[in-house]
Amino acid sequence: METSRDDIAIIGMGCRLPGDITSPEAFWNSLAGSVDAIGEVPAERWAHYREVSQENAAALRKTTGLGGFLSDVDGFDATFFGISPREAALMDPQQRMALEVSWEALEHAGIVPGSLAGSDTGVFIGVNSDDHGRRLLEDLPRIEAWTGIGSSMCAVANRISYVLDLHGPSMAVDTACSSSLVALHLAAQSLRTGETPVAIAGGVMLMVAPGLTMVMDAAGALAPDGRSKSFDAAADGYGRGEGCGIVVLKRLADARRDGDRVLAVVRGSAVNQDGRTNGIMAPSRDAQEYVLRQACRQAGVAPESVDYVEAHGTGTRAGDPIEAGAIAAVYGTGRPTDRPCLIGSVKSNIGHLEAASGIAGVIKAVLAIERAAIPPSINFTRPNPDIPWDGSGLRVVTELTPWPSTGGPRRAGVSGYGYGGTIAHLVLEQARGQDVVRPAPDRGTALRVYPLSGASPESVRDYAGSLADWLVAEGTETADVAHTLTRRRAHLGHRTAVLAAGREELVGRLRQVPLGEPRDGLVSGRVLPGAERGAVWVFSGHGSQWIGMGRELLATEPAFGAALDELEAICLAEMGVSPRRALLEGDLLHTDRIQLLIFAVQVGLARVWAARGLAPAAVLGHSVGEIAAAVVAGVLDMADGARLICRRSTLLRRVAGRGAMAMVDLSFAEAQARLAAVDGVSAAIAAAPSSTVIAGDTAVLEVVVKQWTADGLHVQRVNSDVAFHSHHMDPLVDELADAVRDLSPRAGAVPVYSTSLADPRGEDPRDGAYWAGNLRNPVRFADAVRAALADGFRAFVEIAPHPVVSYSINEVLTAEGIADAVVAHTLRRNRPEQASLLTNLAVLHCHGVPVDWSAGEHGGGLVDLPVTAWQHRAHRMERPSRGSVYTRLHDVDSHTLLGASLIVHGTSSVRVWQTWLDHGSRPYPGDHPVQGTEIVPAAVLLNTFFAAAGGHTLTDVSLRVPVSLAAARELQIVHMDGTLRLCSRLPGEAGQGEAGSEEADAGWLTHTTAAVPAVAEVPELAALPLAELRSRCTERLDPNFVTDRLASIGVAAMGFPWRIERIRRGPGELFVRVLADPDGVLPPTWASILDAALSAASVVFEGPATLRMPAHIRRIAVGGRAPTEAVLSVRVRPSSTDTVDVVVASSDGSVVATLAGLRYGVLDGDVGAAASPRRLVHRIAWRPFEPASRPLAPLEQVVLVGDTGLARDLAGAWLAAADATELDALRDRVAPGAAVLVAPRPGGDAAAAAWLLAATARVLAGWTDPPTLWCLTRGVREAATLDAVAESALWGLGRIIGGEYPALWGGIVDLPATDPLASAGLVRRVLAARPGEDVITVRHTELAVARLEPLHGAPTRTPVSCRPGSTYLVTGGLGALGLEVAAWLAGRGARRLVLAGRTALPPRTGWDRVEDPEVARRIEAVRALEATGVTVRTVALDIADPAQAARELSAASLGLPPIRGVVHAAGVVDNRLLPDVDETSFEAVLRPKVGGALVLHELFPPGSLDFLALFSSAGQLLGLPGQAGYAAANAVLDALATHRGDALSLGWTSWRGLGMSTSSAAIDAELAARGTGDITAAEAFRSWEYAERYPVNHVAVLRTIPRLPGMRRPPLLAELGVEEPQVQVAAETPWAGLRDAELREYLVHEVATQVAAEMKLALDELDVRRPLVEMGLDSVMTQVIRGRLERQFRVSLPATLLWNKPTVQAISDFLAELLAGETPLPPAVAA
Repeated sequence: METSRDDIAIIGMGCRLPGDITSPEAFWNSLAGSVDAIGEVPAERWAHYREVSQENAAALRKTTGLGGFLSDVDGFDATFFGISPREAALMDPQQRMALEVSWEALEHAGIVPGSLAGSDTGVFIGVNSDDHGRRLLEDLPRIEAWTGIGSSMCAVANRISYVLDLHGPSMAVDTACSSSLVALHLAAQSLRTGETPVAIAGGVMLMVAPGLTMVMDAAGALAPDGRSKSFDAAADGYGRGEGCGIVVLKRLADARRDGDRVLAVVRGSAVNQDGRTNGIMAPSRDAQEYVLRQACRQAGVAPESVDYVEAHGTGTRAGDPIEAGAIAAVYGTGRPTDRPCLIGSVKSNIGHLEAASGIAGVIKAVLAIERAAIPPSINFTRPNPDIPWDGSGLRVVTELTPWPSTGGPRRAGVSGYGYGGTIAHLVLEQARGQDVVRPAPDRGTALRVYPLSGASPESVRDYAGSLADWLVAEGTETADVAHTLTRRRAHLGHRTAVLAAGREELVGRLRQVPLGEPRDGLVSGRVLPGAERGAVWVFSGHGSQWIGMGRELLATEPAFGAALDELEAICLAEMGVSPRRALLEGDLLHTDRIQLLIFAVQVGLARVWAARGLAPAAVLGHSVGEIAAAVVAGVLDMADGARLICRRSTLLRRVAGRGAMAMVDLSFAEAQARLAAVDGVSAAIAAAPSSTVIAGDTAVLEVVVKQWTADGLHVQRVNSDVAFHSHHMDPLVDELADAVRDLSPRAGAVPVYSTSLADPRGEDPRDGAYWAGNLRNPVRFADAVRAALADGFRAFVEIAPHPVVSYSINEVLTAEGIADAVVAHTLRRNRPEQASLLTNLAVLHCHGVPVDWSAGEHGGGLVDLPVTAWQHRAHRMERPSRGSVYTRLHDVDSHTLLGASLIVHGTSSVRVWQTWLDHGSRPYPGDHPVQGTEIVPAAVLLNTFFAAAGGHTLTDVSLRVPVSLAAARELQIVHMDGTLRLCSRLPGEAGQGEAGSEEADAGWLTHTTAAVPAVAEVPELAALPLAELRSRCTERLDPNFVTDRLASIGVAAMGFPWRIERIRRGPGELFVRVLADPDGVLPPTWASILDAALSAASVVFEGPATLRMPAHIRRIAVGGRAPTEAVLSVRVRPSSTDTVDVVVASSDGSVVATLAGLRYGVLDGDVGAAASPRRLVHRIAWRPFEPASRPLAPLEQVVLVGDTGLARDLAGAWLAAADATELDALRDRVAPGAAVLVAPRPGGDAAAAAWLLAATARVLAGWTDPPTLWCLTRGVREAATLDAVAESALWGLGRIIGGEYPALWGGIVDLPATDPLASAGLVRRVLAARPGEDVITVRHTELAVARLEPLHGAPTRTPVSCRPGSTYLVTGGLGALGLEVAAWLAGRGARRLVLAGRTALPPRTGWDRVEDPEVARRIEAVRALEATGVTVRTVALDIADPAQAARELSAASLGLPPIRGVVHAAGVVDNRLLPDVDETSFEAVLRPKVGGALVLHELFPPGSLDFLALFSSAGQLLGLPGQAGYAAANAVLDALATHRGDALSLGWTSWRGLGMSTSSAAIDAELAARGTGDITAAEAFRSWEYAERYPVNHVAVLRTIPRLPGMRRPPLLAELGVEEPQVQVAAETPWAGLRDAELREYLVHEVATQVAAEMKLALDELDVRRPLVEMGLDSVMTQVIRGRLERQFRVSLPATLLWNKPTVQAISDFLAELLAGETPLPPAVAA
């Protein structure tokens, strides 16, 4: 059809829009689906501004944060466009986005961007935001040359022109919200005037900074919910949006001429200004009416023919009625009542894109015109009453509506109004039918090449995957896919080609591309330098033939058959041969026929290559191949070539069968030299630098072949009975020259490299003489290839039915040191021919050889394939902090203490937030005084940790010291290795050293710690049984019960304004309904509801009102948003007096948060609080002992069991029994007052020795009046030998016997290992005395007994640490305790862990299907470790098997560096009392602990490890019943550590909830009966660290508790106690006469003396400026010291003393003020 020169075609579109819209197709799906793309501003987008200052943060909190945002504006594929990362970071993201979307729009249009280079293509881009530029130009110290262009709005358009080398107009247009429509208007004008043949037009707007949003907020233009409600009664402003839209334009006539797909037509457009109105930003109805009419006049259409108007439609109260009135006046009049003008606005879906809003509307309208359907405007529920809808002729589209059928083309108007008064309108029209003649595509299974490309291999792989997905979803013809990929997409530097026949095969092979593995049908490569010149076509000679060659091509490639048919007449006339028939019949028996058919196939293949789009850049022929090369180059025509080959082949019949040829791995010169004395054979072909073909007499050549083979050369016969290029050709030379004298050679069309001339570039005429020389002269093939390389060619393709010279070409390339080259071939013997040819076409294309894809195309048209797979990398200018970190303080309205953030990179990254805290910046709205001291609510600390962790769960939360606001302080939150720590420092406590020094970093006090699960957890949602809670909690309490009770004990106010509506109480339980924010004024955080929960939980306990502070939370989890109304369930844990579980649910009972194991401490001394390692870690000390001079009863007899020889040596009169059985047989001879002494035979193992004692005890327990049982060991105390280590089992077992049979047990006597008989005289004395000690050592004349004592002195060793490059082993590593240890080691730098256990984890492929909860827990723990970057190997291993252990733990088997540290935590528990123990179970318990330890001892000799930790038990020291085998085994570990000297055996008390030492009610009772208690995992690890620093090999780790009635402490614990020593108060006051500095110095000394005494430190070890909590002071110690100071100085000190005065110096200063009368007592104290 005819087109107007004024009509402009839209032929391509691209977009990036809110809602993750990245294509027009995705845009349509979003519009048709009524998707609301409005959301919150991405968290990091405006973070820089928030962190600059408190004022900024406060301003941003009041700024509308909702709108249509893109998820990623920093991502950009700089490499694709050849832009450096530095320049990319300086570029405005709007430049980057416009560049990528322009490329996508050109792809959508089917225009190869590179084809526009150098043209007058114009670029017109609307842009009105320079957020990025302002930031750059305000940062004065960092301005550089690239800052200008990077920050300029003009560069949004200019950058596109520069990158694509476009020479037409290039301009950025800023008319505010009409910018992109004005840009399109200008682009259309440029096209109409002929100024530019193609135009790229559109707009972009990104909200990089918050400034303009704040401007619009201040003007009242923005909707609070970020949504534009176009034409709705609820319209309250617009929602800002961001994005980019680009269209590609041509004159319609040009588009038709070029065969472009026309999406829609721009019929006309108009732009005007509303001039002077009642305000520069006020809209004008008159101006809007005018621009609408102007656009219709320019388009030449009647307004009533326009069916739909995409309105500006911002959704403002003033703007919508004015715009609707203008549209009604122009488009609504003169219409039938049943066909109103439909209106809508895309701003309701994606927000107001301002400079890009118009182009978004254009793309929407084009999509609607194409699909004959109008998508709905959303947010329209009630028409704006200020618009007179009746009679307006307008209707808002509220659902997907078919386009009205009018009989004419579909037409739409698009409006865009700038708030400065520049307004624009566009009239679009349906692109009516166009006749495009295309060949019919060969649908079905045609084999095609599908080329993919990208700027990187990753891009190609990603694109293959997205294309495969697209093909599965779409029903497009593969011919269209091939057309689009070959002719309508750029062919970039990294390429892959897929060969496929049909959709299914194409999809399957595309799926293989990302795997990066060689596959049939896949070819990959990169463009080589020089490949753009094209390929050298190499025509090989004799030897490439095979029966069946060419048959497939005759059936599939018409060009091949046509070439053969051209030869038919001449070949029949000259030789009587039909080339077509000969190929079909496989007539290849004779040389003459072979050479003819090689020629015929070669010229046929050349035609096929040309038909497929490949052209020769030069030609090169090998021997007879020179003939086909000459024909292809145009030196000879086809007829001359045919005559030449026929006559040459006829002559060869005379010499056929007389000669032979062979190839040898020698250079041509070496072969000539070796053959100089040989008559009848000569060097014929210089194939490659080290490959030569020799030719001559058959018999002589056979001799040469044998001789050279014997010499070690590789010689291979060539399948030819003609000795080409040798003296055999001499009789034929003259005849051949004469026979082809009638040829008519001419100059070639491409360069021809000769292999028969000395100069490969020689231009000798290709006459008879040349062809005679071609037959006789040596073939100088290698020289010809070198010449082509020297001329810059880097691509070669062998034109032959089988590659025979490709190897030689590659050999030349290697010799020349050229790696960037490609050698392809055409066919291969007995392989599918078309597939082979197309594969090699793909090889050449993938390496950059030009291919004219249009030549081989068989139909197909443009389709919308996925766009380029961008490889986005974040590019942003990182801004240094301005001034002090404390200018970026915490956001008080976030209810957190997270200030300026800093990431420290190392083996593991550390993130630190720093802020400054004082009363004015407290992050909670109320007050929270506790006994007169304002402290930060614990809920704020928890909320802070949740924000820092970025997750929903925290574990092991320790609330150690409240954060006081009595004095301003520095504050840090540290996130490292899965742990969080909050600490503070008073200004005066910082040292004066250099930054980063120990002195400068002094004074930090840790307040709160927590662990962050490595795998993010979301709390399991459940329902709270509300009815059941009501039935249990029947007592109704006053709603003020919680606050009144807290007020009565010193908590005068709440930090948050929560209010309890109802509260009910049951036994040990509260059921509370609470409003978190009754007045609706708080930001939505968890702090208020958590504060309510913690407050209510503190008063659930029975008894008098007691001030309780949250001390520890085992696990806290929150999910989603905090509810404004919640119900709380608080229950005291069974058998607990201080621990509760709290569940928080929404008002319907849905659980939203849980606090499990919330333990409260009493302010005035929390015995259960985390204890200092100084109070938990003890070593064994040996104290002199003197037995009673007079025994209680005479020792009547001694019976020795075991080592009967020792009995004779000690006292010949002693009875002796070999074992317990013999002893039982002696029952009648044993007196009641006797002593039975068990002494194992020397050299036995631990199990045998221990069983001897156990069996004896079992026997004696059955006697009516048994004697006293004793045990004799040798050298166990020193453990100098492994024999002594084995006997140590008796120490552990003996204590258990004492616990189970206290009346039977006497004790253990340990003699020296070297001379036990020397001390024998004291043995009988000890036996007679029965002193009640577990172990007595006898050394010559001295007796000693064991006592536990705290570690003294200064530490001399470094704590446990792990080297990242080493491996660390944990035996029992898959147990609960072992996994805790693994996580702890990872936190100390271990990056390779081996977890050994008895059973392996299932294969990883089945991990997600595991149902066993215990196995699933182990898998989760391993994954959590791996998530932190730790390599974990799990090994199924019997650690007591030395061969298996050596094999499985070797570095080679593990594939890891050598093991440098070991934790032996393997073990088996069998809690049977002694009468129930048998020898088998006994040995089963000892095997993993003792056998495993001894294997580790052998595998890792002393000095070979950084550390060896043996997990023992304190149970054997305390004599806990039921642990016979376990105690024996652990005692061996203690002795082995002593024996080695480089190991540490840790005798643990029970750990709460973990491992073989798991705390239970029974164990807790046994511990308590002995004056001890359990410990937490955190305390255990701190104790381990502490013990490692001291020169000890065995420690006991246990908690001591105050004496209670009925408590029986073992003698071992006699020196441990928590009693309060009496302090003698002096009558005088020595400080009375001291003032100022003297007084403070005196007080520092006195306070330090008290603290050092309680902490068992030397006075000079105490740092008076370091927080005491950080030095190990716990709450019990605190109260002891506080009491002593009160008595010494006769003052009352508050229980909150250490909250505000955390150091010796601070306490001393406080005392000085009290004693000087300067500070009144705090209210709680004064009362």
